[in-house]
Amino acid sequence: MLTINSLPFGQLRNAEHVAFFNNVVLALGKIGAEDLGLTAEKFTEFKNIVNAEQDIVLKAQGSMYTADMEGYDKERDRLYRMIRLKLQAVCLASEGTGLHLYKAPLEKYILNKYSTDIVSLPYQEESAHLAGFDLDMHARFTEEDLEEMGIDRDLVSLKVANNKFSDMYNERATERSGSTAELTKKLRAESENLYGLIKLHIEYVSNTDSLSEKGEACIAILG
Repeated sequence: MLTINSLPFGQLRNAEHVAFFNNVVLALGKIGAEDLGLTAEKFTEFKNIVNAEQDIVLKAQGSMYTADMEGYDKERDRLYRMIRLKLQAVCLASEGTGLHLYKAPLEKYILNKYSTDIVSLPYQEESAHLAGFDLDMHARFTEEDLEEMGIDRDLVSLKVANNKFSDMYNERATERSGSTAELTKKLRAESENLYGLIKLHIEYVSNTDSLSEKGEACIAILG
Protein backbone atom coordinates (compact mmCIF):
# COMPACT_ATOMS: atom_id res chain seq x y z
CA MET A 1 0.00 0.00 0.00
CA LEU A 2 1.37 3.39 -1.05
CA THR A 3 1.40 6.21 1.47
CA ILE A 4 2.76 9.76 1.62
CA ASN A 5 5.21 10.42 4.41
CA SER A 6 4.11 12.96 7.00
CA LEU A 7 6.28 16.07 7.27
CA PRO A 8 7.22 18.04 10.41
CA PHE A 9 5.58 21.26 9.24
CA GLY A 10 6.24 22.96 12.57
CA GLN A 11 9.98 22.77 11.90
CA LEU A 12 9.73 24.54 8.54
CA ARG A 13 10.45 28.24 8.27
CA ASN A 14 7.77 30.31 6.56
CA ALA A 15 9.58 30.43 3.21
CA GLU A 16 10.19 26.66 3.31
CA HIS A 17 6.55 26.04 4.23
CA VAL A 18 5.33 28.10 1.26
CA ALA A 19 7.81 26.42 -1.09
CA PHE A 20 6.56 22.96 -0.15
CA PHE A 21 2.89 23.82 -0.60
CA ASN A 22 3.58 25.55 -3.89
CA ASN A 23 5.08 22.25 -5.04
CA VAL A 24 1.91 20.47 -3.94
CA VAL A 25 -0.22 22.89 -5.96
CA LEU A 26 1.99 22.41 -9.02
CA ALA A 27 1.86 18.64 -8.68
CA LEU A 28 -1.92 18.60 -8.39
CA GLY A 29 -2.23 20.93 -11.36
CA LYS A 30 0.09 18.81 -13.48
CA ILE A 31 -1.52 15.48 -12.69
CA GLY A 32 -5.09 16.71 -12.44
CA ALA A 33 -6.73 17.40 -9.09
CA GLU A 34 -10.12 16.04 -10.15
CA ASP A 35 -8.55 12.78 -11.33
CA LEU A 36 -7.25 12.38 -7.79
CA GLY A 37 -10.70 12.72 -6.32
CA LEU A 38 -10.62 16.42 -5.47
CA THR A 39 -13.34 18.80 -6.54
CA ALA A 40 -12.33 21.91 -8.49
CA GLU A 41 -13.69 24.02 -5.64
CA LYS A 42 -11.54 22.30 -3.04
CA PHE A 43 -8.42 22.60 -5.21
CA THR A 44 -9.13 26.31 -5.79
CA GLU A 45 -9.60 26.84 -2.05
CA PHE A 46 -6.25 25.18 -1.39
CA LYS A 47 -4.48 27.28 -4.06
CA ASN A 48 -5.96 30.50 -2.69
CA ILE A 49 -4.75 29.75 0.83
CA VAL A 50 -1.24 28.91 -0.41
CA ASN A 51 -1.17 32.09 -2.50
CA ALA A 52 -2.29 34.18 0.49
CA GLU A 53 0.43 32.64 2.65
CA GLN A 54 3.00 33.32 -0.06
CA ASP A 55 1.93 36.97 -0.33
CA ILE A 56 2.43 37.45 3.42
CA VAL A 57 5.88 35.83 3.34
CA LEU A 58 6.96 37.92 0.35
CA LYS A 59 5.71 41.08 2.04
CA ALA A 60 7.77 40.27 5.13
CA GLN A 61 10.85 39.57 3.03
CA GLY A 62 10.44 42.73 0.97
CA SER A 63 9.04 45.01 3.63
CA MET A 64 7.70 48.44 2.73
CA TYR A 65 10.42 49.84 5.00
CA THR A 66 13.30 48.09 3.24
CA ALA A 67 13.88 50.59 0.43
CA ASP A 68 13.93 53.60 2.78
CA MET A 69 16.07 51.72 5.27
CA GLU A 70 18.65 50.83 2.64
CA GLY A 71 18.69 54.45 1.50
CA TYR A 72 19.56 55.67 5.00
CA ASP A 73 22.17 52.92 5.29
CA LYS A 74 23.94 54.14 2.14
CA GLU A 75 23.75 57.73 3.34
CA ARG A 76 25.26 57.00 6.74
CA ASP A 77 28.02 54.93 5.09
CA ARG A 78 28.84 57.83 2.78
CA LEU A 79 28.87 60.37 5.60
CA TYR A 80 31.04 58.24 7.85
CA ARG A 81 33.61 57.62 5.11
CA MET A 82 33.71 61.34 4.33
CA ILE A 83 34.15 62.33 7.97
CA ARG A 84 36.92 59.81 8.46
CA LEU A 85 38.76 61.11 5.40
CA LYS A 86 38.49 64.65 6.76
CA LEU A 87 39.91 63.51 10.11
CA GLN A 88 42.78 61.77 8.36
CA ALA A 89 43.47 65.01 6.50
CA VAL A 90 43.49 66.93 9.80
CA CYS A 91 46.19 64.56 11.05
CA LEU A 92 48.37 65.62 8.09
CA ALA A 93 48.30 69.29 9.06
CA SER A 94 51.69 70.94 9.49
CA GLU A 95 53.23 71.24 12.93
CA GLY A 96 52.61 74.58 14.58
CA THR A 97 49.11 74.91 13.08
CA GLY A 98 45.93 74.76 15.08
CA LEU A 99 44.76 71.63 13.30
CA HIS A 100 47.98 69.79 14.18
CA LEU A 101 46.92 69.86 17.85
CA TYR A 102 44.10 67.46 17.03
CA LYS A 103 46.42 64.80 15.55
CA ALA A 104 47.33 62.97 18.78
CA PRO A 105 43.82 62.67 20.28
CA LEU A 106 42.30 61.79 16.90
CA GLU A 107 44.74 58.96 16.30
CA LYS A 108 44.61 57.65 19.87
CA TYR A 109 40.90 57.86 20.63
CA ILE A 110 39.13 57.92 17.28
CA LEU A 111 40.94 56.67 14.17
CA ASN A 112 42.52 53.66 15.86
CA LYS A 113 39.16 52.72 17.37
CA TYR A 114 36.81 53.29 14.45
CA SER A 115 37.93 51.91 11.10
CA THR A 116 36.29 52.12 7.69
CA ASP A 117 35.24 48.49 8.18
CA ILE A 118 32.34 49.75 10.29
CA VAL A 119 30.26 50.16 7.14
CA SER A 120 30.63 46.43 6.39
CA LEU A 121 29.25 45.28 9.74
CA PRO A 122 25.75 43.82 10.15
CA TYR A 123 23.09 46.52 10.35
CA GLN A 124 22.64 46.67 14.12
CA GLU A 125 26.36 46.45 14.87
CA GLU A 126 27.05 49.33 12.50
CA SER A 127 24.32 51.37 14.18
CA ALA A 128 25.92 50.84 17.59
CA HIS A 129 29.43 51.69 16.34
CA LEU A 130 28.27 54.87 14.64
CA ALA A 131 26.42 55.96 17.77
CA GLY A 132 29.62 55.31 19.75
CA PHE A 133 31.65 57.25 17.20
CA ASP A 134 29.39 60.28 17.63
CA LEU A 135 29.59 60.08 21.44
CA ASP A 136 33.39 59.79 21.41
CA MET A 137 33.79 62.73 19.04
CA HIS A 138 31.69 64.95 21.29
CA ALA A 139 33.37 63.67 24.43
CA ARG A 140 36.90 64.41 23.14
CA PHE A 141 36.25 67.65 21.26
CA THR A 142 34.21 70.81 21.73
CA GLU A 143 31.76 72.14 19.17
CA GLU A 144 34.36 74.76 18.26
CA ASP A 145 36.91 71.98 17.66
CA LEU A 146 34.52 70.08 15.43
CA GLU A 147 33.75 73.25 13.47
CA GLU A 148 37.46 73.98 13.01
CA MET A 149 38.00 70.44 11.71
CA GLY A 150 35.14 71.02 9.28
CA ILE A 151 32.97 68.11 10.42
CA ASP A 152 30.43 69.71 12.77
CA ARG A 153 27.56 69.65 10.25
CA ASP A 154 28.63 66.27 8.88
CA LEU A 155 28.40 64.73 12.34
CA VAL A 156 24.87 66.08 12.76
CA SER A 157 23.87 64.61 9.37
CA LEU A 158 25.46 61.27 10.26
CA LYS A 159 23.57 61.08 13.54
CA VAL A 160 20.28 61.89 11.80
CA ALA A 161 20.85 59.25 9.10
CA ASN A 162 21.87 56.64 11.68
CA ASN A 163 18.84 57.36 13.87
CA LYS A 164 16.45 57.23 10.91
CA PHE A 165 17.97 53.95 9.79
CA SER A 166 17.51 52.47 13.27
CA ASP A 167 13.89 53.67 13.35
CA MET A 168 13.18 52.00 10.00
CA TYR A 169 14.95 48.82 11.09
CA ASN A 170 12.85 48.63 14.26
CA GLU A 171 9.63 49.39 12.37
CA ARG A 172 10.36 46.56 9.96
CA ALA A 173 11.08 44.18 12.83
CA THR A 174 7.78 45.17 14.46
CA GLU A 175 5.90 44.66 11.20
CA ARG A 176 7.34 41.18 10.80
CA SER A 177 6.68 40.08 14.37
CA GLY A 178 3.20 41.57 14.87
CA SER A 179 -0.09 40.90 13.13
CA THR A 180 1.74 39.48 10.08
CA ALA A 181 3.04 36.61 12.18
CA GLU A 182 -0.45 35.81 13.47
CA LEU A 183 -1.91 35.82 9.96
CA THR A 184 0.89 33.60 8.68
CA LYS A 185 0.28 31.17 11.54
CA LYS A 186 -3.44 31.06 10.67
CA LEU A 187 -2.79 30.46 6.97
CA ARG A 188 -0.20 27.79 7.69
CA ALA A 189 -2.74 25.90 9.79
CA GLU A 190 -5.38 26.16 7.04
CA SER A 191 -3.05 24.93 4.31
CA GLU A 192 -1.89 22.03 6.51
CA ASN A 193 -5.47 21.02 7.30
CA LEU A 194 -6.43 21.00 3.62
CA TYR A 195 -3.25 19.15 2.77
CA GLY A 196 -4.29 16.42 5.22
CA LEU A 197 -7.51 15.97 3.24
CA ILE A 198 -5.66 16.05 -0.10
CA LYS A 199 -3.16 13.49 1.21
CA LEU A 200 -5.99 11.08 2.05
CA HIS A 201 -7.45 11.46 -1.45
CA ILE A 202 -4.10 10.82 -3.11
CA GLU A 203 -3.36 7.78 -0.95
CA TYR A 204 -6.81 6.36 -1.68
CA VAL A 205 -6.51 6.90 -5.43
CA SER A 206 -2.95 5.56 -5.51
CA ASN A 207 -4.21 2.23 -4.19
CA THR A 208 -7.04 1.79 -6.73
CA ASP A 209 -6.52 -0.09 -9.96
CA SER A 210 -7.94 2.54 -12.29
CA LEU A 211 -5.90 5.54 -11.24
CA SER A 212 -2.88 4.03 -9.53
CA GLU A 213 -0.44 5.51 -12.04
CA LYS A 214 -1.62 9.05 -11.30
CA GLY A 215 -1.52 8.41 -7.59
CA GLU A 216 1.97 6.98 -7.80
CA ALA A 217 3.13 9.95 -9.90
CA CYS A 218 1.75 12.38 -7.35
CA ILE A 219 3.42 10.54 -4.48
CA ALA A 220 6.69 10.60 -6.41
CA ILE A 221 6.47 14.37 -6.76
CA LEU A 222 5.43 15.01 -3.16
CA GLY A 223 7.88 12.52 -1.67
